[in-house]
Amino acid sequence: MTTQQLVQSWIEWCRDNLDPNADLPIHKTAHELGAPWAKCVNPLHMVESEGTTHRELFECLTQAQAANPTDIPARFPAIHLCRSLLTCDPSEAWPLSDLAPQALDRVRSRLDFILGFLKPDEYPADWRVIKFEILASLVLKKWERARRLYDFAEHEAVLGSR
Repeated sequence: MTTQQLVQSWIEWCRDNLDPNADLPIHKTAHELGAPWAKCVNPLHMVESEGTTHRELFECLTQAQAANPTDIPARFPAIHLCRSLLTCDPSEAWPLSDLAPQALDRVRSRLDFILGFLKPDEYPADWRVIKFEILASLVLKKWERARRLYDFAEHEAVLGSR
């Protein structure tokens, strides 16, 4: 399976498994979700089992959402994987501890780039999506982006639709 096919299978998994009427489960681990990218939280296991690298993986994830940044099934795997890598126990995800700081910096950079695809004029009037984007922003300490999203939700009366 190519990296592009792998990413496409993740997007299809999201289309089939994310409840369109429920909150997006960014707070759950990939294992709790049963998400197919769960093994990718351990980079060494991912490279051995999938025959791909994080760079190839994030390039494909980026391409998948570049055309339509409001497509949540295309955004969710990338953002969730980044959040998982940034918030998990570093000794589990990054067993080669001397590589951990550089690897985490690259993941932060990729998440920042991915979040940048969704521009303020494209924010959907959907509280569950706005909340998901706010939580993703908070992982990176993007306070201003999180505040803009919240202000948008408040202004558009999206908060009342919770």
